Amino acid sequence: MKPGVVTFCGAGPGAPDLLTVRAHRALREADVLVFAGSLVSPEVVACARPECERHDSAAMHLEAIVEILVDRARAGKRVLRLHTGDPSVYGAIAEQMRMLDAAGVPYETIPGVSAAFAAAAALNAELTLPGVTQTVVLSRMAGRTPVPEPESLRALSRIGATMALYLSVGRIESVVEELVAEGRYDVNTPVAVVYRVGWPDQRVVRGTLGDIAAKVREAGIGRQAVILVGAALSGAGESSLLYDAAFSHGFREGRRGLPGVAPAAPDETGRARFTRFGGRVAVYALTEAGCVAARRLAALLDAQAFVNRRFAGAGSDAAVPFDADGFADLVAWNWKRFDAHVFVMAAGIVVRVIARLLASKEHDPAVVVADECLQFAQSLLSGHLGGANRLCRDIERLSGAKAVISTATDTHGVCAWDEFAAMKGYQVADAASIAPLNLALLEKKPIAVLGADESDLEILRQIEHLRPVRRLDEAADAAAVVTIDCECPAGPWPRLHLKRLPLVVGVGCQRGV
Repeated sequence: MKPGVVTFCGAGPGAPDLLTVRAHRALREADVLVFAGSLVSPEVVACARPECERHDSAAMHLEAIVEILVDRARAGKRVLRLHTGDPSVYGAIAEQMRMLDAAGVPYETIPGVSAAFAAAAALNAELTLPGVTQTVVLSRMAGRTPVPEPESLRALSRIGATMALYLSVGRIESVVEELVAEGRYDVNTPVAVVYRVGWPDQRVVRGTLGDIAAKVREAGIGRQAVILVGAALSGAGESSLLYDAAFSHGFREGRRGLPGVAPAAPDETGRARFTRFGGRVAVYALTEAGCVAARRLAALLDAQAFVNRRFAGAGSDAAVPFDADGFADLVAWNWKRFDAHVFVMAAGIVVRVIARLLASKEHDPAVVVADECLQFAQSLLSGHLGGANRLCRDIERLSGAKAVISTATDTHGVCAWDEFAAMKGYQVADAASIAPLNLALLEKKPIAVLGADESDLEILRQIEHLRPVRRLDEAADAAAVVTIDCECPAGPWPRLHLKRLPLVVGVGCQRGV
């Protein structure tokens, strides 16, 4: 600590061994200590030297507190203003700092462990679970201190994220009422209330939004507790990419096909959650930030990056530089050379560049548009047959960008027939027949499938209204028919014919080997 300087310091949740090293050193060096005895643990206060001048601010108003801070700092003392948890969260430090600024007294801040994170530790909980939520909201119930309407618990509950609520346990019934009002949380959402976290009398009450109010009242908890809410508290989620053996990042090259590593479990459509696109991918960018993102995506996807020459730099990667005024010609040249094109730029630019290149859904390559911050990756063209939807999911899994997929079957969790054909490598005999068959899927009409083998049915079984048949006369009551490698005479229903393509394997060798 420095003489003549006021140090705002986080005391952590209560236990002295949860003080940071810097906070503990400041306590040992302080000449003057100002703390709220109602909130800061006596064990923490005891870390100060016996000769340290102590002031309990619990019964003091703002002006009286700041008067001590200013007077002792001007006297050249090392002044420590100790706040429970972390000073930046409900610490009321800004008003003290404004008055110190007006008095010309310098100050600094030492962070501390906030109650929300100490409570998560007490629960052995991760607040940000992949596949569940990546957001934590720190807030409070409105009381004598109002909360802006857009930040009310009812409004914040629409996010569905993990919530850490301070200063709210005394109105636990109102908290529950506000959180369930919008429907993102329900009576089964996990909740934990941690009372006096980090103190010797710490208590944990677990429950759901349906029963937590009664449990809290039964436990006699009305203050000094933090409330954690959200599905993440269940502990059920996906594994993170950080330690995934197949995931590459700046410090490790991902490995593929590791022995003993099981493939990703299928989702509700029967598809693997992560199946690589597998084709040749080109990634384009025009802006400086976009070029950085394009290089990153190219590395993750084993793709070829094309970057604006202005921002090509002298990197050792294999990015191909191009002149911005030749961008449209470059895309036209690459259009049929690559199976997919990922554009890190505005969708409007992409639409204008590719419009003249479009042929048909069975021949156009996949097109994906991403923003330069890699927040979103949108499937723009050839979502099913071209594989743009699968590529979007790859980008989501590898980079964290949110996949934006608007095809109707995907939004309803149904495997479209053109997606099924692309996954299986089947040829669609008549692309015009895809739309009515997909419509039959969405309308849940009975569909007969003739010629499906066991591997086909592993994907198709999730469609409740689909019925495998061995003969066409068994499909009399069907609204649509799909045939795989078998003839389908004309009938009264829409029909889709898929063909298995022959697999040819060649082995080259010398005569006589």
